[in-house]
Amino acid sequence: MASQVPSIASRSAIPSCSLPEDIIADILARLPVKPLLQFRSVCKAWLGLINSSRFISMHLHFSILKPENHSLIVHTFQSNPRGHTISLLHLDSPQTSVKLDHPFPRFVNSLELDVVCSCRGLVFLSNPPFGKFMSLWNPATKQSKDISHHTITGIDGSWGVSAGMGFNPVSDDYIVIRIVFRTNHRIRAEIYSSNSDSWREINVDLQFDGIHFKCNAIVKGKPYWVASENAWENHGWNSRGIYLVSFDVENEVFQRVPLPNIVENEETFHGVMEFKESIGVLMNTASDDWIMWTMDDETSWSKKFMFALGLNRAMVGVLGCSKRGYVIAEKTTREMFLYDAENNESRDVLVRFQGRVFGVFNYTESLVSVKGSKQVG
Repeated sequence: MASQVPSIASRSAIPSCSLPEDIIADILARLPVKPLLQFRSVCKAWLGLINSSRFISMHLHFSILKPENHSLIVHTFQSNPRGHTISLLHLDSPQTSVKLDHPFPRFVNSLELDVVCSCRGLVFLSNPPFGKFMSLWNPATKQSKDISHHTITGIDGSWGVSAGMGFNPVSDDYIVIRIVFRTNHRIRAEIYSSNSDSWREINVDLQFDGIHFKCNAIVKGKPYWVASENAWENHGWNSRGIYLVSFDVENEVFQRVPLPNIVENEETFHGVMEFKESIGVLMNTASDDWIMWTMDDETSWSKKFMFALGLNRAMVGVLGCSKRGYVIAEKTTREMFLYDAENNESRDVLVRFQGRVFGVFNYTESLVSVKGSKQVG
């Protein structure tokens, strides 16, 4: 069910005008972020309105509803000249990408910077492998918040660290989750709350041997990771089974979610991604067919569709799905394109990137801000 649009009713918030105040707010909330940032200087009343939490929620609601606002954040790494690039790719204007000024321009090695995820206009950046530096960044407002002051410290190379992000609609709170684990040791986790601007350690009842170094998808504010059980054989780890781990942002509880029964090994399992506000599991068969399964609830799955990209898996890689449900794929020529899997037809060729694509993330611009954020660039 679609969320209700927040009402703007404060009579002191809008300057005198012949239009009713709620209509003015409704008109402004449908505009892009850039002019709204400029309109804050019109008068104190408009500044107060545009900065208010209710208006920010209203603006985000309309942005999500408009397909032309659905973009991609693309993270690439280029060896010559060496460095990371984070670009904004508008799906309604293919072959056009905009290089963004991110908070970590000094990071030049491939393992120094990672885009963890994107949630409601905020992009979560981290410094692998231990997340020594972490930032919540809004590319539209060019603001960034450093959240590197963890409570769990003293992590060395024998530990694994994973991170994710979620949104609690009840408390209107953006949550960052940092998981610390090591074989045969108790799993530890801490969460950052944007409302309190602080970290705190939480109890973890779930046990697993391995988990992806960042959340694989965020659906309706809930992050999901691919996790595994392992057995030590022949001086190495062999997977016994893979499954999903989700984090309930309201109750602060990790939950195990089984994958479809057909997922028997990692050779056929390609990845987990958001598909039209549901969790999707993508598989690649020996005959180079692709199969998408979507989760009906926390215990059952449905086969959504099967498709063939017309290229073998050595020639193409699937990077994710757009908000509209199009598969985002990349050829070995680094040419990125969209594929409408439900209708079995190729869509627009998006762009060709010079560097290696590390990640592609759905993005919708917003006015969302974390307290204490600073301007970038």
